[in-house]
Amino acid sequence: MQKKDKIEEKEIKSQQSNNEDNKEKQNVINFKTDEWKDVTPIPQFSDNVQVLRIQYPEEYDITLNYFRGILDKQELSERAYNLTTSVLSMNPTNYAAWHLRRKCLDNCKSLSCQKELEWLDTLMVENQKNYQIWQHRKAIIDKLNDPSHEKAILKAVFDEDSKNFHAWCHRIWVMRRFDIIEHEMEFIEDMLADDIKNNSVWNYRFFFINYEKIFKNASDKQINEIIKNEIKYA
Repeated sequence: MQKKDKIEEKEIKSQQSNNEDNKEKQNVINFKTDEWKDVTPIPQFSDNVQVLRIQYPEEYDITLNYFRGILDKQELSERAYNLTTSVLSMNPTNYAAWHLRRKCLDNCKSLSCQKELEWLDTLMVENQKNYQIWQHRKAIIDKLNDPSHEKAILKAVFDEDSKNFHAWCHRIWVMRRFDIIEHEMEFIEDMLADDIKNNSVWNYRFFFINYEKIFKNASDKQINEIIKNEIKYA
């Protein structure tokens, strides 16, 4: 593991700890202020519906009512973006909130994808098996066109769960999208040294060895040499 990645991993874990300590304080919105007077909250159920009503916590119920109000207005703004932060702090699997958040990032010049990535770093390990958060991260990295931070966040996730399906899929995407080959075999062998029975690492090794960018310009002799080395390693 590279020194830079180790430093970034420590910073990520520090951010996650700080986020956990301040989560409730940071993400609660006071909807009684003038800022929200023009938004009509929309309840999920009318007062006439009493069967199979979901009993949400009151704070979450109110927040979702205003979220539906923002969706109804088709508003893409910094206010809408901040509202998604509140919704996702209470329910990080709300795919509608993630979708609106991306649309706000695409349409509001005042919002920063780099700061969005920093915010995501505080959530990744805690929500490492959340489909939506990985898809959102992929969209942000693609927009930034900068994968330099990804090895550090993946290391933090693998430290918690070295077989995380989402993390391995993300690593494959990053490698394909940005053609990152350097130090990958070193990473793979370090992971196998930690756990030789980790099928996820073996699958990734097979993918990496067969990666088209490696074989595309290789001669038959070079390919045979790779195969011999892999047989010897196994």
